[in-house]
Amino acid sequence: MNASTSPQAIAIRVQLFILSRDRKDYCRQAIVSALAQDYSNLEVVISDNSVGEDVAQMATEEFPKVGLVRRIPSLPALEHFNRLIEEAKAPLMVLFHDDDVLEPSYISQMVEYHAQHPYAAAVGCNAYFMRHNKKTNSKLMGDFAGRRIFKSKSEFVEPYLSLSLIDPAPFPGYMYRTDTIRGLRLDSTKGGKHADVSFLCEVLDRAPIVWTDECLFNYRLHGANDSQLESIGQRLSWLRYIQSATGLNRTSQPVRDYKFMYWRRWLNQNSPGLRPFRRATDTASFRIAVARRFIVFWGLHLALTRIDFWKRTIRQLLRK
Repeated sequence: MNASTSPQAIAIRVQLFILSRDRKDYCRQAIVSALAQDYSNLEVVISDNSVGEDVAQMATEEFPKVGLVRRIPSLPALEHFNRLIEEAKAPLMVLFHDDDVLEPSYISQMVEYHAQHPYAAAVGCNAYFMRHNKKTNSKLMGDFAGRRIFKSKSEFVEPYLSLSLIDPAPFPGYMYRTDTIRGLRLDSTKGGKHADVSFLCEVLDRAPIVWTDECLFNYRLHGANDSQLESIGQRLSWLRYIQSATGLNRTSQPVRDYKFMYWRRWLNQNSPGLRPFRRATDTASFRIAVARRFIVFWGLHLALTRIDFWKRTIRQLLRK
């Protein structure tokens, strides 16, 4: 038990679900970190959504006392989250990725934050980046410091949209008050793989969300990270949802900043080089040309008017 955990928080039962899919070695590290928690009233459940049997075999042989649920047939990624929300029985729950690693005090600290904020539906924490198996001192939430309580969607999505040096709390680190989120679902029509943010916005309809700057787990970067691949269709789907949910319009500065960030990442993956005025010969090249022109003109605007643009660019270069 962490020394800072209050007596009223100790009795709260927590379920930690490790969502796994065909990453046996990473999953093993996640399980070990879950079992090393300094909090006793904890149930660890491996939710194995794998195509193959490697994870289930490893878990059965090496962690026979840990709960294992084999999903046959495998569920779509978002439906996997939804199924666990339906199955959760403890007052507090965590939906943790199998390629990330918990710090030993994660559960005790997050339970304590819930005890301090009993009105909150969820608490999100900071994390350190890991590059494969190497831990770093780089923090996911950037310059975010202290604790913040969100009550409105527009306030909550600002760090996702803006070019500031403050980034959002990573989704795998949230601890939820189970009764408060019961019945909510991650909906692929509200942003595809970005529907986790839409889900959190709907959580806000029920109760506030708290962020803390404390780094309580390690977020692994590796070649198979889905977050590394850009899908313009899913980005636009999410942006449409956010605009309807918050009242932002397509010409507002946060929306333009967000488009600048995702178009730039998409171009880096799909069309190296920057030739914004090349003549378009087909639909694909037309989209590339439009994106390039937007990046050039809005990029010049940012470079001339926003010091946070330069600070963010330098920070991203230092992370590489």
